[in-house]
Amino acid sequence: MPRATLPVTPRAAPVDFDLVVSQVKSPTSSVFLNVTLQAELNASLTNLGYSDAHNVQVEVRARVGDSYLKVNGADPLVVMIGNLPARNTASLALPIEIKMSLIQGNHAQTEGIIFEITVLSLERTKRFPDLRCTQTGCTYL
Repeated sequence: MPRATLPVTPRAAPVDFDLVVSQVKSPTSSVFLNVTLQAELNASLTNLGYSDAHNVQVEVRARVGDSYLKVNGADPLVVMIGNLPARNTASLALPIEIKMSLIQGNHAQTEGIIFEITVLSLERTKRFPDLRCTQTGCTYL
């Protein structure tokens, strides 16, 4: 007689992340020899898992076309979160300043700036879909 098998119940990951980003202040720019763009983003990072995440950090890279740009003078910009308990959310306010050439500034005005966001912890690394930010807001690609 064949043995009966129990149905498999999917189990939540020990650590998993969800990230929600919103633009809270429209970008402003100034032009001298280069273009300086300033914006402010809010982000909510949630540990969806059933275990705590340790040494959590968010890495942000920005690009226009194929050119990477420094965000707040760094590439990548690293935002330290620390430990994030299971089923908890950390909220971040991210003031951003990006300097670019006039050509890059024109491209950013028409195509937007692409942000590549990766969340790292001792338990997991997760790369999120690219985020395109324009004058009107940010959307995941």
